[in-house]
Amino acid sequence: MEEKKWTGGQEFIAWSDKMLQMIREIRQIDREQRQIYSRSIKLERK
Repeated sequence: MEEKKWTGGQEFIAWSDKMLQMIREIRQIDREQRQIYSRSIKLERK
């Protein structure tokens, strides 16, 4: 695999934007999962 040379940082910026987008989506999913989980616990306690 050849060494990747960043062309003026453009590719790096695009890559880091993509990573941030993925992290945001993962956090959003995580938050939704927790809300579903806490809701199911409340239902079990009744």
